[in-house]
Amino acid sequence: MTRRTNARSDLIGLQAELHAAQAAARLVEQRRAIIARYARLKPGGQPSFCGPTRAERDGTAWHDKGTDDKAIYPDLTSAEAAARELEALGARPMLAYPCRRSRHGHHDLATDEQRMYGRKPKP
Repeated sequence: MTRRTNARSDLIGLQAELHAAQAAARLVEQRRAIIARYARLKPGGQPSFCGPTRAERDGTAWHDKGTDDKAIYPDLTSAEAAARELEALGARPMLAYPCRRSRHGHHDLATDEQRMYGRKPKP
């Protein structure tokens, strides 16, 4: 009887793990859909990501690693809309800001520490 009980509890445990994995996969797909809806897209349909400029790669300019690999949003409105939708999925509070390395005025998202921790933003 214990063997059958252990098998049943193992099955229940496996089902719970499967449900958790499926929920995580759905969440990833929902995040991808939000980013694809609001971010600037490459011709193949993938989002564009912020990366170092040529001068930053060569070492002739200061490199701000905090903005590397963040999705590029074409304007503040779309960045804020993406932030609100990502927060609705359970992401940390997000803040849209104009990227300093952009020559064409794109925006990135960062954690809004003021709403998250009660800190004041750095000047």
